[in-house]
Amino acid sequence: MKILLIQPCSDSQRWKGQKSHFGWPPLGLGYVAAATPPGHEVRVVDEAVESIDFDVQADLVGIGVMTPNSLRGYEIADEFRKRNRLVVIGGIHASMLPEEARQHADVVVIGEAENTWPQLLRDFRGGQLQGVYRAEPYVDLWDSPSPRRDLFKRHAYRFPSTVMATRGCPHGCSFCSTSKFFGRKYRKRNPANVAREIASLPDRLFIFVDDNLCFDREYSLDLLRLIIPLKKRWVCQVTLNIAEDDKLLAAMRKAGCIGVLLGIESINEHNIAFIGKGINVVTEYREKIRRIHREGIFVQGSFVFGFDNDDIHSFEPVLDFVTSTKLEAANFCILTPLPGTSIFSKFKAEGRLLHKDWSKYDRLNVVYQPSKLSASALQDGIIRCYLRTYSHQGILRRLPWLSRRILMALAFNLSYRKGAYGQWK
Repeated sequence: MKILLIQPCSDSQRWKGQKSHFGWPPLGLGYVAAATPPGHEVRVVDEAVESIDFDVQADLVGIGVMTPNSLRGYEIADEFRKRNRLVVIGGIHASMLPEEARQHADVVVIGEAENTWPQLLRDFRGGQLQGVYRAEPYVDLWDSPSPRRDLFKRHAYRFPSTVMATRGCPHGCSFCSTSKFFGRKYRKRNPANVAREIASLPDRLFIFVDDNLCFDREYSLDLLRLIIPLKKRWVCQVTLNIAEDDKLLAAMRKAGCIGVLLGIESINEHNIAFIGKGINVVTEYREKIRRIHREGIFVQGSFVFGFDNDDIHSFEPVLDFVTSTKLEAANFCILTPLPGTSIFSKFKAEGRLLHKDWSKYDRLNVVYQPSKLSASALQDGIIRCYLRTYSHQGILRRLPWLSRRILMALAFNLSYRKGAYGQWK
């Protein structure tokens, strides 16, 4: 059987009408391909880097959708169904709104696909296909296979090598749909398998795509010990509390960590309480960032604006914080009430959702009515943050020009500058 797996390209992946190649391959589809039993021919198409041939011969078309690319995913699904192709839709958005996805698909997969995908294929061959497949329980990752990287057009990506060691985030922040999809139980792959996979990567630089790589300290130390001899370089997403553990920070540096993404979210304590991210203690931010920098590790901070305590005066203090702490990079997001999150339910109940054009639910557009500032003021504030941070002066003031992390910092800043100034100037 011929299977075509597709990741749609959302509007947020386009700058001035052009597709962005800043990202990395769709690892989730690589895991679906790896879960496909022998005897099937599988192809992966990432619309961000190649066009879709709607007349291609395929017995089954699988489409993975997140909220920003869901409408494009539905368009793709409708086109294939016009050609009498069987269409399966899965992913976070389809899992949160399966009834909506079902209007555009023959089958909807709710939750992680690895456990249900083989049964779905058997049912299809046997003429017993169901309309909905629900993944229960969560996938046991310990001995899970590596993703099918051979199906990616790796040379089309700026960061072609990515690795997943864990899934699930125990924190359950109110704006995050990840814990709704992957669960709050922290699940881990066998560190020996992860290390072998990393060793097989052709690139020296890779990215851990985990939402919180170092939540389990002992697991992290075991994994880092296995990575040290590989002499790779990597970046990951972690929480600020890694700075409380000197041994863990040192192990990360020795294992090749050159950068971390920190979900700082806000420098307003009331906003942190609203999110429910108690591990972020505002008064400790500066010292923790200093400790991470002390190990020579690049820090990118992620900030969110639009909470009910934010007003037109909320932007300048964050810009000052980014500069004074010498963050090598920062991204600024508009609070986005994604389906399945508690914030979505709250804003919906309060009648504050402006529309359900999912393509705008991309953290760069205002899709709800803020409490203490207008939608346009929130939008303008985000744009100002990007343009100020990635101005020539902003870059010169922040970057560690005498540090070993300068080359990566400069590359990130120039990429962000190109995107920001290309979109808003």
